[in-house]
Amino acid sequence: MVLLPTLTRTLTIALFVACCAASFAVQATLEQQQSQFNHESNPIRRAKMMPKLHRAEFDAIRRDLAAENYDDAVKTVQALETESREVETGLEGTGIDAEKSPSGFKEFQIAVRDSIERLNDLMAGMTADQQEPFGHARKELEVIDRSLIQRLFPRQPKAESEHGKAKPD
Repeated sequence: MVLLPTLTRTLTIALFVACCAASFAVQATLEQQQSQFNHESNPIRRAKMMPKLHRAEFDAIRRDLAAENYDDAVKTVQALETESREVETGLEGTGIDAEKSPSGFKEFQIAVRDSIERLNDLMAGMTADQQEPFGHARKELEVIDRSLIQRLFPRQPKAESEHGKAKPD
């Protein structure tokens, strides 16, 4: 009979330690990814880092939202948006034709598209007030995504208007 409370206490402590270790691992991974990103000067290599960095940031955002640390989650999503704009600007500055040399561009586009989907999933459970900074980041990422698609696939036919004519630029 004494064994059950001791076992329960031991399992509770083990679960607590595991949760703390997981939280620390997420934070360490994010800090490591951000450090690598911040120290990299090559725009193509920075773009290739974005899938891992975005995943680590979303892990931190989910952890912060679960712990009701809304302000920390907003800071992370704003950092994600800023980093994405920096990478887009860096890629534009290279003058590389993304259609001919898509390395970096395609990894970044996939990371941006995945981040838009993750933001949509997160926002589904939020109030309208809570959604605002996440919605702003989503809009910015959608602009970046469209720009990357245009750079990767510049020969796409123009979208047609209601009357079957190409829309003017």
